[in-house]
Amino acid sequence: MNNPEINQTVTQPKPKGGVTEVIGKIKTVLLRVWGSFPLPVKNILIKFYANKKVFIPVTVAFGLIFLIIILGLLFGTRSAPVVFIPPKKTPTPFVVTTPIATPSGDILSVTEIKLKELNSQINSLDVSQQKLSPPAIDYDVSF
Repeated sequence: MNNPEINQTVTQPKPKGGVTEVIGKIKTVLLRVWGSFPLPVKNILIKFYANKKVFIPVTVAFGLIFLIIILGLLFGTRSAPVVFIPPKKTPTPFVVTTPIATPSGDILSVTEIKLKELNSQINSLDVSQQKLSPPAIDYDVSF
C-alpha cells in the first residue's frame, strides 16, 4: 500500500504576492524586532498596552501630533528666503575736541570752579541718612 514512488503529501498553492505575503513579511520583521528588546522593556510595554484607559489616549495624541507635523510639512507656507542686506556705511560725525573760549575766563579756571562746586555738593550729602529714623513701634497689642 505504501508505494514510495507515490507522493502522498498534498500541497496547497501559495498565493503569489498579495496582502497575505506582505502581512507575513511584516510579522517576521516585527517578531525579530520584538525579540531584540530586553525583558524589562517588554514587561513595561505589555503593561502599557494592557491598560487601555492610558494606551488609547496616548496613542491617539501621538498620532495627532504626528499627523499635524506631516500636514505642516506638506501644506505649510513657504516663506521667501531672507536676504541679508549689508548696512550702508555712514560717515562718522565731526567732533570738535578743542575747548571753546568762554567769556568768563579760560577753560581751566571754569573747570576748577565747577569741580569745587561739585566737591561741596558731595560733602554736603548725608550718605548715612541720619535724618531718617525708624518709626516707633507699639508692642502692646490686644485683640
